[in-house]
Amino acid sequence: MIDHVTSDTHWWHHTNILGFPSCDKFRKNLYGPKEDRESLYAMNEGMIEIWNKHVKPDDVVAHLGDFVIAYGRYMEPRVRDILEKINGKIILVGGNHDNRDTKRIFREFGHEVVDYKEINFSTGKDKVHVCMSHYPFASWNKAHHGSVMLHGHSHGSYTAPGGRILDVGWDVHGRPLTMREAVLMCLKKPIYTADHGE
Repeated sequence: MIDHVTSDTHWWHHTNILGFPSCDKFRKNLYGPKEDRESLYAMNEGMIEIWNKHVKPDDVVAHLGDFVIAYGRYMEPRVRDILEKINGKIILVGGNHDNRDTKRIFREFGHEVVDYKEINFSTGKDKVHVCMSHYPFASWNKAHHGSVMLHGHSHGSYTAPGGRILDVGWDVHGRPLTMREAVLMCLKKPIYTADHGE
């Protein structure tokens, strides 16, 4: 069972991320007063604290991509640094910034790595088919039957034409969502499909 879902944590993304309009809501307040290396550490530690407040050591988290932003010789130690500090068993649904070395390190830590994930989730009242990808889909499996689509990548900028779809990104919610609350948010939306409906 998956307990939580999030995406686009962008740990170690230096102050360039502050140029993203979505960061005004939840990320800027984690930075220090100056745009320097110390402020980056402040962001990382603030996000780790929030993560661990919501995620218990035995919880399972679907992370829908873009875990750490780091390149070259910095990538491996930075991925390891975060994985050593955060709670939970992670299912990484790879994003465009999660390269093969990132995925290798996740596997070394005992986490699961996939490109796409589907599950059946019970809210206690409803059984719901859930599709998860780093990228938002215009049409997804069983959408016409009321399934939900959880995604990241867009930092809150994607406006879906309709349907039970939700951007679960950190900059949209400021924390990992429980899978239950993400699914319930989607179930409040009308069923919409862009395909032929079969």
